[in-house]
Amino acid sequence: MQCPACNHEAPQAEFGDPLKCPSCGAFYAKALAAKQKAAAALEVAPAADVVKQARQIKGHTAPVAAQPVVVVDIQMRFWSMVVFMVKWVFASIPAFIIVAAICAVVWGITLGLLGGTANPLVSSSLPPADNRVTEQPAAVPVIRPISATIRDKGFLSRADGHDQDQMAFGLAFRNNTGREVNAFDGTAVFTDVLGNEVFRASVVVDGYFPVGGEINRGFTVRYNKFMADHVRFNDMEQGRLSVDFRPKKALFKGGEIQEF
Repeated sequence: MQCPACNHEAPQAEFGDPLKCPSCGAFYAKALAAKQKAAAALEVAPAADVVKQARQIKGHTAPVAAQPVVVVDIQMRFWSMVVFMVKWVFASIPAFIIVAAICAVVWGITLGLLGGTANPLVSSSLPPADNRVTEQPAAVPVIRPISATIRDKGFLSRADGHDQDQMAFGLAFRNNTGREVNAFDGTAVFTDVLGNEVFRASVVVDGYFPVGGEINRGFTVRYNKFMADHVRFNDMEQGRLSVDFRPKKALFKGGEIQEF
């Protein structure tokens, strides 16, 4: 039997205590365990050294040298270059159109802003339009050959014993023809204070009419409540009406007839 501590080897009969070495006095079990532990430590240490050395080698690895740059000379034929440039021009046309459109919009906005600010400056230097307009001469009133004015205005109601409802008005005529008149006819146009036509009626006057003289005549028109001009004329006050008599024909003394 061999002692794990001192390597003493002797027959089993020499050992008085089977658990203890007679040479060194070490217990076999403890000595064997310590020897095995030391052996295991020796096996682990080389492995750790190997890993450490590998890491050191990796850290001190020399950097990779830079790769050389190779420049290749590209050769292109003349016509190939022309075709390439033509294709490039056609490909860039849409971009040119977009840029031109944007420039046009910006230019238009700029002109609009400048024009809006420039117009007041230009107009302020000019005199007002009302001051620059020359005054028109007053219109000369037209003198009719035979003129008329409203003398009176009324309404004849059936309730008052008349045969039918009638509008009545009287006119005073003046002879401006310079000749004696025996008869004449025309249209009496009634207007309001703004010159808007209210009602018109055809009249005929028979009787001697001296030069520059005046004659009064009364007229009646059957009233129709469904006609707007009848209603307007009947409802409007006499003071807000005026008449424009437009003669058509006149019979002068001596038998001559003249149309106007």
